[in-house]
Amino acid sequence: MRKHLMIAGISRGGKTTICKKIAEKQDCIYMPMDNIVRAFQKRFPELGITHADKFTNVSRNFAPFLNAMLEDSKENRLLIDTYHLAPEDYVKYINQNICDVCFVGFPDISVEEKFCQMRKFEQREEDCQKSDCELKEKCKRLIEESQFLRAECEKYQLPFLNTSFNRNQVIEEFVKNNEEKK
Repeated sequence: MRKHLMIAGISRGGKTTICKKIAEKQDCIYMPMDNIVRAFQKRFPELGITHADKFTNVSRNFAPFLNAMLEDSKENRLLIDTYHLAPEDYVKYINQNICDVCFVGFPDISVEEKFCQMRKFEQREEDCQKSDCELKEKCKRLIEESQFLRAECEKYQLPFLNTSFNRNQVIEEFVKNNEEKK
């Protein structure tokens, strides 16, 4: 069996698009972590695993759970889509013999460019209802998180997919390269 694959990174970076395209072409179980994190938040708040918190705060609590899930899934290849993992915690907690990772973000785009993209393509009601000022602040935060992720990936020698520009082409190339690794 091929290694599990985790696509981790910034909201609006392309994680879900990548995972859905890979799942269409490969025999794997696609597992978006957003609903699982919300369940942890609702049922086990004492664990400190929340969807609203910054990913680096959640990661150290969530990564051991991810690793246990991966190690227990010997029959099926899992394809994990998560915002809730930092490169440092991937290295520290995830068994790299059974799971590959790629982090995704957009560290090189300007706030104004990302803002225009989000206004044009955004489908999440929560973001569609934000004022321009609120959405620009979110774009700024996501870009800063992307820059942090890229630096951490360089530090730990982990793959980082930059979707700042030519997003669809970058994603298609990644999916094609992943397909060729069969």
